[in-house]
Amino acid sequence: MLQGSEELGRLEREGAAIAGTRERARGERRSREAKVGYPRHAVGTEQDVVRLEVEVEEVVRVERRHASGYAGEQTRVFPFDSARAQFYFLDIEQQNSSPASAITLYGINPRTGMSTASTVKGATGFVMSFVYHAESGKMFMATGSRSSTSFAFFTVNLETAEATKVGTVPRGSSESASAAFYAPYMSEVSADGASVLRLGYQEVTQAKGPGLGTTSIAGGTATWVEVQSPRGEELYYSMVRRAGKDSFLSLAPSTSLNHTFAVVEWTATTAAKVVADVPDAHPPQTGATGILGYVADMTVGQLYVALVVKKEPGVLPGLNDKWEVVTVDLGTNTATASALNGRNWDRLGAETVSISGVGVAASDAVASSE
Repeated sequence: MLQGSEELGRLEREGAAIAGTRERARGERRSREAKVGYPRHAVGTEQDVVRLEVEVEEVVRVERRHASGYAGEQTRVFPFDSARAQFYFLDIEQQNSSPASAITLYGINPRTGMSTASTVKGATGFVMSFVYHAESGKMFMATGSRSSTSFAFFTVNLETAEATKVGTVPRGSSESASAAFYAPYMSEVSADGASVLRLGYQEVTQAKGPGLGTTSIAGGTATWVEVQSPRGEELYYSMVRRAGKDSFLSLAPSTSLNHTFAVVEWTATTAAKVVADVPDAHPPQTGATGILGYVADMTVGQLYVALVVKKEPGVLPGLNDKWEVVTVDLGTNTATASALNGRNWDRLGAETVSISGVGVAASDAVASSE
């Protein structure tokens, strides 16, 4: 799913300037956020859902069918439920918000452009993060605030919007003393649903201790293990868990071709291995701002899919960069990469259109068997 404006032509002219303004206004460095495990990127009031193939065959406008609407800056990548073939996310109305504010579950069908909104029952307040859990078919959600001394965790039924509290985790005294200090900024949930995981730095403000935090939802205990990429490069830019397993797939900057991404597989206790090298795959960036936005990835069955940026030479740096779909058959460890084209996507630089998520329906996932 890609962010769009009312007209694709206007995006081409104004998108880069708008994105840059948002970055400066927020006063944040997105490259740091990605490693922290904080929410992701900005999404505007209008959105286009794109069915991703080698060529973009159709752009589907999302129709708002609810009163409240999702608007303003939405700084999270939308999880994709491959079984239901829908994107989902959770949020509150930001104006006059409080710990008692109602939470809304939004669903977006990329095939039809239809969207839904349901008030969550059983939970209120600020949504810190949410992660889709394939084994249960539910969303895990954390609530609280930056000043909270503890955080509440819930599961949310995507059919009924019923929230069930599964635990409260104390934050601890400081980021250096507590592995649970940033626990509500979830990257993943364990296969058994008992623990939440955060990839990033343990000491976020100091960018120290790159690794993985594992926090027991029911018990509140947390551990931190350091994680190193297989080639000693930067910490991973992404993390998705393989369904039914506690092994992860990540995009890691490699030493070849100006830090292009490699797809790596790893666990909390074993060394990472390179699954596939991608010749030209990067996060969106500009010379003025550095890393400007985010990549997105997901896995279903034996298929891994990522949306990254392919660099293209141009009169101005980044002007001709393109969004690129990377697919990896996890049975054979073979990868393909194809830049988006058609429907004006071959004319729009990647840095003018920020990403909101990527998904493949289970019925469309074709890869080798185990």
